[in-house]
Amino acid sequence: MSRTLPNLLANLAGTGWLALSSLILAPLYIRLLGIESYALIGFYFVLQAALQIFDFGLGPMLNREMARYLAQPERTSPVRAFVRKLEFGYWALGILIGGCIWLLTPFIANSWFEAASLSKSVIQQCLYLVAVITAVQWPITLYESGLIGLQRQVRLNSLQIMMITLRSLGVVLVLLLIAPDIRLYFVWQLIFSIFQLVTLRVTFWRCLPPSTHAAQINYGGFRAAWRFALGMSGVNIAGLLLLQFDKIVLSWSLALEEFGYYVLATSVASALIVIIASVFNTTFPRFSALSAKDLPEQSRLFYHQSSQLMAVLVLPVGVTLACFANELIALWLRDDSVTVAVAPIAQLLIIGTMLYGLRYVSFTVQLASGWTSLAFWLNLLLALFYLPAIFLLGQNYGAKGAASAWLCLNLIYLIVSVALTHRRFSLGGTGWWFIKDVCPAMIISILVALLGRGLLANQSNVVIALIGCPVVCLTAMGLSILATRDIRLWLKQQLVSFRSSAAL
Repeated sequence: MSRTLPNLLANLAGTGWLALSSLILAPLYIRLLGIESYALIGFYFVLQAALQIFDFGLGPMLNREMARYLAQPERTSPVRAFVRKLEFGYWALGILIGGCIWLLTPFIANSWFEAASLSKSVIQQCLYLVAVITAVQWPITLYESGLIGLQRQVRLNSLQIMMITLRSLGVVLVLLLIAPDIRLYFVWQLIFSIFQLVTLRVTFWRCLPPSTHAAQINYGGFRAAWRFALGMSGVNIAGLLLLQFDKIVLSWSLALEEFGYYVLATSVASALIVIIASVFNTTFPRFSALSAKDLPEQSRLFYHQSSQLMAVLVLPVGVTLACFANELIALWLRDDSVTVAVAPIAQLLIIGTMLYGLRYVSFTVQLASGWTSLAFWLNLLLALFYLPAIFLLGQNYGAKGAASAWLCLNLIYLIVSVALTHRRFSLGGTGWWFIKDVCPAMIISILVALLGRGLLANQSNVVIALIGCPVVCLTAMGLSILATRDIRLWLKQQLVSFRSSAAL
């Protein structure tokens, strides 16, 4: 785990800064542009996430293959030729997807949205811009995946923080100094996406291992990699039904204003996605390398360490957010009516996302070993439950109903996925995993949050959000680390290693 801590901190910083900037900018967007324009921004991000099904598993495949190359240096010779061909296909795919969105824009603008203040022509112009942005942004995922697999996560996240900052400051200045127009928001996104694409492409190619000769790809040697990509494509398509279907359905079935409330609640729960994505990006290359070297005992040890790491990070943050959702959202949005609408939705989404995070380490093990069939079939079978639930609960109970379905889905997924993964890879009993890896952080987080809730009962929202919540969260996290043996010992080793390096 020598690179785990630096990579984890870098990933937390990068994704955390992205989430924080989104939270800071959301109230400003609502005040400058209105809730309907903010809902349109939310639709743009949902669309970008949904379109990842057309990645066809190429991004995760490149991530996995770069990690395997590092673990087996003798295989680095054909890597540049392999990446070159993969890059060409990815660029072509991005242009094709952007073109399809452009052709569908009139239909989407006139038939999909139920808007009161935004005209159909403005929505259509925004969607045309979204089509071009999508084509430009599409290859960025490939370069990010490659840098993660090459263990250049510190460099990647340093660039990401710089670009997020410039992108956020730029869009604010454009809206304040030129005009508060949703179309200008998307124009700036397009301009900056071009800069981001060029920067990441140059960085990725400079990080690739040098080739001693003009190697040609032996496609027979990459047959397993392409099978993995095909399996990931199936996982992405089935996963779309679970991860994005709620937003797609609600953007159509709810009024644009209520959908905006759901997007805001999703933004709150995304604080946990920051942690989950960071742990995944940190551990996936390591699991891939261990799988390539066929080291099952080390893989088992690293799995339990990663599960405990996920628990001590996700549970204290998630329980604190759920317990103090009203106060945090009130301070964030400074609008009582919006807070009342958003907070209950956010609490349900947060609990569901905590469960999502706890099962994600088992999903990481599956992908690293190339076992994509479980995730595909599990996603597909659970979709048979989830899709009708979203439709029925959304129709009858609105956004709260959809959030309840998300919670139930992840509870079922956690139980089934962890049990089957443990059986496949001989990772020990599921009950022992829950007691050893999850329970310490879960019990401590709940007890500390309830104690904090009682002690802060008579305080103002400002005091609770700015002082109480950080104290409760950090206390729960610190006690969880102390109660979790493997993480406690690992952090001690990291500290000793850091002191030794500093002494030299």
